Amino acid sequence: MLRSLILAAGVLAAIPASAVTVHNRDTETREVTFDKGTEETLHEIAVGASVRESCPTGCAVRVVGRGHDFMAEEGDVLAIAEMTIRRDPESASVAD
Repeated sequence: MLRSLILAAGVLAAIPASAVTVHNRDTETREVTFDKGTEETLHEIAVGASVRESCPTGCAVRVVGRGHDFMAEEGDVLAIAEMTIRRDPESASVAD
């Protein structure tokens, strides 16, 4: 039983590390697509909100209505500003 709990805790702890986080720092709600090759997931992100999506092997992240992808890897923290996705400079300064 204890071994199962430890294993489950380890699996849960590993999930966030493989997630990509996107913060909406834009002035309006945006829709973001996570393209994992054979699967796409769409999220609506309100102003000031964030979304996390598991991308253990990487994924292309794009703002709907903008034709450019950001190639994201596990653990990336990104931000939307002026309808463009970039690495989030605010989270980078917090991590240092």
